[in-house]
Amino acid sequence: MPRKLAEQLLPPLRELFPDFNGFPESGHRLHLATDLLGRAARSLQKQKNQSFYSMREAARFLWVPPSTMSGVYRNLENEGLIVRMRGSRTILLGRTSQSSHPARSIVSIPIILPGMINSCFARSFCARISEELWRHHFVANLMLCTLAESFTNRFTQRLLKQSDAVIWLFPYRDLKETILTLQDHCIQNVLLSSVENILLPADYIMDWTPTYRQAIKYWKADNIHHVVLTKASEPRLQKIIEGFLQLLKEEGLSFTLTEPSAFDLQDKVEAKLKKGMCACAVLEHDLSQQFCNRESVIMARLMTRCRVLFGRGMVSAPYFSKRDFKADIIGFSGDEVARRVARDLGRRHSKPNVKPVRLVPHWRPQISLSEMFV
Repeated sequence: MPRKLAEQLLPPLRELFPDFNGFPESGHRLHLATDLLGRAARSLQKQKNQSFYSMREAARFLWVPPSTMSGVYRNLENEGLIVRMRGSRTILLGRTSQSSHPARSIVSIPIILPGMINSCFARSFCARISEELWRHHFVANLMLCTLAESFTNRFTQRLLKQSDAVIWLFPYRDLKETILTLQDHCIQNVLLSSVENILLPADYIMDWTPTYRQAIKYWKADNIHHVVLTKASEPRLQKIIEGFLQLLKEEGLSFTLTEPSAFDLQDKVEAKLKKGMCACAVLEHDLSQQFCNRESVIMARLMTRCRVLFGRGMVSAPYFSKRDFKADIIGFSGDEVARRVARDLGRRHSKPNVKPVRLVPHWRPQISLSEMFV
């Protein structure tokens, strides 16, 4: 049975834009078409709902492919101007329909379980982002998966079917093809990446350098001129260590590198303490977790003997939950980052950032580990 054609009462697009002769070659057609049809939708709105131009009709007039027009209509729907009814027609919402605050779009947040379990920041971010997106009239779609599952085509298809936008929290390099596939289907990607590992142009760069420099200057003012630092446990983390060493050199502090072992760290610190005050730093979150949970007694002894820095966020260790041991902590607040990302997504209306936003972590000197137990 053939589909019944929707009654069209709007003027032809040629009457609305008589001078339109195509978009400039240098322009981004998705955003130009969204702006043009958005102006048309606002000018044609009445008190009640009415049928809007079909995607095929609009694509033919604007000389754009159907895939691009699908992205345009998704953007207009996110802005609360239209509602697409699958297999039927597109509705231009009336002015009286705007007060109900319909959901603007579905925002997926892939949660890769190893990171969720080990990272205090990831847990607090994911716990907060759903509520913050709701405040801006988005629907949060938290997608749990294992690391192996995140690299499969099945996971990519889930994102394509269930998402209008995707927030990536420190995505792995091997997810690059998935992210590019989503972009090809006009799905917005919001990337939070580390300054040491940018696999694609990121919307938010977590810049640790300014806070590291602040901590080093504080140590220097406190008459600490030597730092014992653990080596990278994996080659991909080597740049973090190299960047920190460069800051130590610039501030005139000497350093000693140790193997990624709590026993070796203790030995090197004890040797340096015989010559004067020193600090020790662990710049990997997983290594900090391992030391504080598996070698708790060693770390407790170090905290009573010298300044200890955990330079990649909070640690979660039951041993320290009821004991008053203090350390310097550098890390991000998951709540603050979630609020910033949701707010920016609400303001952006699917328009890309001109340049990435640089986020700087907090430095909390000599905080009791019992205060931040998660």
